[in-house]
Amino acid sequence: MVGDDMALNLKIITPDGIFFNGSVDSVNIKTTEGYITILEWHTPLIANIAIAPMMYRINRHPHYLSIAGGILITTLHEVRIISDTIQYTKNLNRQEKNNPQTKQRLETED
Repeated sequence: MVGDDMALNLKIITPDGIFFNGSVDSVNIKTTEGYITILEWHTPLIANIAIAPMMYRINRHPHYLSIAGGILITTLHEVRIISDTIQYTKNLNRQEKNNPQTKQRLETED
């Protein structure tokens, strides 16, 4: 039953537009109640996001970000994050450094 049509979709939205939109394995994020890990079929949830690091995995590879609070909305197959400020951390693995989208984002940060 696991397939692309049943994947967990992560959508991160900022005032500048869509920061990320794609399929992920999991999302680990800190709410005002503490850290949670969201997998596909997670109970629908709405929560406030704390200022903290967050991480999502694609094909078991972690992608690290820093988030400055916001709102988390989950459904069975989607995680939506709305935040004023979010950015990839500088501690990138080799695969992330070679990703053209990440390179472009890091170049615009400097």
